Amino acid sequence: MREVIATDQAPKAIGPYSQAIRAQGLIFTSGQVAIDPTTQQIVAGDVSAQTDRKFCAARSSSRTWGISPP
Repeated sequence: MREVIATDQAPKAIGPYSQAIRAQGLIFTSGQVAIDPTTQQIVAGDVSAQTDRKFCAARSSSRTWGISPP
């Protein structure tokens, strides 16, 4: 069985894919991009600001999937 997983704390899936899929006890994720989930715009700033946004999205997504990241 396959379950589509989505959160509003990460950018919306653009195109024919999902933020994540849970199947047979595994979670498959799509790539994270430096998009602000509120505005759906790329985060302004340098690579550090964009990397931070990507990790924030990954942490928020993993909590939605039932995983507790550090």
